Amino acid sequence: IGYTNGKQLEKRLAMFRITEAEFAAAMKIVEDEQ
Repeated sequence: IGYTNGKQLEKRLAMFRITEAEFAAAMKIVEDEQ
């Protein structure tokens, strides 16, 4: 996906058909690992 700001990220996630729930779950996994 590369480096993006908030608006670009929203568009790119939609382009790859990644839902907000899937993104939130992935971010939780990343945060739990740290």
